[in-house]
Amino acid sequence: MSQYGQVIGSEEFGKGVNTLLGPTINIVRDPRWGRAFESLSEDPFLAAQLDAPEIQAIQAQGPIVQVKHYADYNQETFRNTPQDNVIMSDRTQREIYLPAFESAVQQGGANSVMCSYATVNGTDACENGLLLNTILKGQLGFTGFVGSDFGGTHSTVNAANNGLDQEMTGSTFFGDPLIAAVNAGQVSQATIDDHVRQILTAMFAQGLFDNPQTGTMGATVTSAAHQAVATQTAEEGSVLLKNSAVLPVAGSSSVAVIGDDAGANAMTAGGGSTHVNPSTLASVVTPVPGHQDTRRERQRHLRAGRRIARRVDRGHLVPEAVLGHRHRADRPILQQHHVLRDAGRDAERPERQLPVGAASRRCPACRARRGRPSGPARSPRRPPATSPST
Repeated sequence: MSQYGQVIGSEEFGKGVNTLLGPTINIVRDPRWGRAFESLSEDPFLAAQLDAPEIQAIQAQGPIVQVKHYADYNQETFRNTPQDNVIMSDRTQREIYLPAFESAVQQGGANSVMCSYATVNGTDACENGLLLNTILKGQLGFTGFVGSDFGGTHSTVNAANNGLDQEMTGSTFFGDPLIAAVNAGQVSQATIDDHVRQILTAMFAQGLFDNPQTGTMGATVTSAAHQAVATQTAEEGSVLLKNSAVLPVAGSSSVAVIGDDAGANAMTAGGGSTHVNPSTLASVVTPVPGHQDTRRERQRHLRAGRRIARRVDRGHLVPEAVLGHRHRADRPILQQHHVLRDAGRDAERPERQLPVGAASRRCPACRARRGRPSGPARSPRRPPATSPST
């Protein structure tokens, strides 16, 4: 994680960035969450162990780290609205969702924190005095500044009085409305001074006044060494829950590569604002060419001899009912792999719908649209019964 942080910090500072909006350290709770691909773990202890060395290494290269999203951004449904109201006990918050942020502040030395889109126990995270003032700046001893997620500020007086130091982006609430609130006595001058102090303290601590960044967005900042670290990080970040002697692959085994992601349509990076383009198209190795390249197989510790048989199947199209949704005759069938793939994207990228394919012949509604006879629709398979203790 330290090597990974060094690469990120170096490339960001080389691009002229003085505040890096990351890393994302929220606990992974929903596989459909748009930030799951960039977060660290579903385990609070592991996430806390991983974030500190990464943050230290990033800030050692120059930029401020704005660790995010404090504290409860774990799914996309009703994102940035009051309906996304996280109800949890203080104990759950402290044992599951806050340890990574505690480590980021106390061991990692993060100079900035981004508050989240979530509403926590009825109060927006970016104006939640318990989270920002009492816990973060009080109990955890955070001395840097808190910036809102983009569009995550929802008030002037409540946000200013409850710990938000900087509105991002724009000045809808912390521009003229904040001046008016100070003049009206709703926000004290001492509160404003404290917000300014938090921001300047972080900038001085990071050395931005002594060593301002000189990079530009057009600069080429990657290198062969950086690419090697990226490859190593990806390889060591791939984990099997259980091996059962399947890997490394024996010489007489067969390998099936299933799904459209096995070929040219493979999604090799996450979507949204954290999407990263590869340095060159040649640097992207998808599953099928990777299996066919025995040199790469040796690098990945796969003992792929000549007797290994490979079979590629792009998979099948399935109706929405199989995915747990009610099937509607007026909607196209979705490819299962694409539903799962797009589930990891940010909510601002709508799920793509693909045309009806061969497997839709089993769907009565689809057959009817094409004027073909169909038998009775099958009822969805019920899940197996479980005991109360399961």
